[in-house]
This record gives sequence, structure tokens and C-alpha cells, in this order.
Amino acid sequence: MLLVILNWLFSFCSSHSKWQKTTKTNFRKILKLVLWAGLIIFCINLIIKYPIHRHIGFDRMYKYMDMQKIPRSDVKSVRAFRSTKTDDYVYWVVLKDLENYRYEYGYNLKKDNMSLNISKKEYDDVYKYISDEEVATLKYKPLKESIYYFKK
Repeated sequence: MLLVILNWLFSFCSSHSKWQKTTKTNFRKILKLVLWAGLIIFCINLIIKYPIHRHIGFDRMYKYMDMQKIPRSDVKSVRAFRSTKTDDYVYWVVLKDLENYRYEYGYNLKKDNMSLNISKKEYDDVYKYISDEEVATLKYKPLKESIYYFKK
């Protein structure tokens, strides 16, 4: 798509005979430079926003789980997805000995914080958030802060 637009712009610029040759080449050089710079910035933004953000979130989630004293061998499954509403990555963790509970870790890269919500399986794939009283009875409890900020 981008190449089609570039081709059209270049053919449009070359079809006008009123412009001098130097003006055409200068305009083309500037246009090419601006478009390449925009494309590079766009690609860098995508690389940072998706794979790197997800990788950093996994590292932070495992650090948070270490602070909770959850052994990695106790993790049954981890599912990660991007929340477009909050611009966070959310990690659903199910533990082997607590299969009816889902630990939902949310990581925000801009604020460098991790939040945790715990939900209980109602039926099939339907989960409901549990109360603070029920959280206190769990084997692995969240940290005292509802949102934990990592120190740099």
C-alpha cells in the first residue's frame, strides 16, 4: 500500500512539466526522506509496543510471583494477551494445586507496575472475582499493595 502511494506521488510529481528538474529532485529527496523516517519510527514503535512489552511483562510477572513465594514448578498454565482498553499486558496464571482459581497479573510498561486480581472458576470458562475474605484464605496471597511499582 505504501509503495503504491509512493509510486503515485512520484509519477504525479514527474508529470508536471512546470517544475524545474532541480525542484523535482529536491522534492523527491525530501519526500523520500520523510516517508522513510516515518516508516522507521512506526516500525520501532511496533517493536517496542508489542514483543518487548510482552517480554518485560513476563519478567515482571515472575518477579512478582517470586515475591509471593509461588514456585515456577507450581504453574500449570500462563496465557498472555494485550488489553487495548488499559494499554497493559494481562497474564492469566493457573496453578497446579489451585486449579479453580485464576491469578490475573496486569503489567503497565509506562508506569512499570504490576497489579493482581484473583478470580474463581464458576463453570467452564466463566470466572468471578473473589472477595478479600476469600483471598485471605488462599495459599498464595497477593502483596499488601494492590498495585506494586518496581524500583529501577
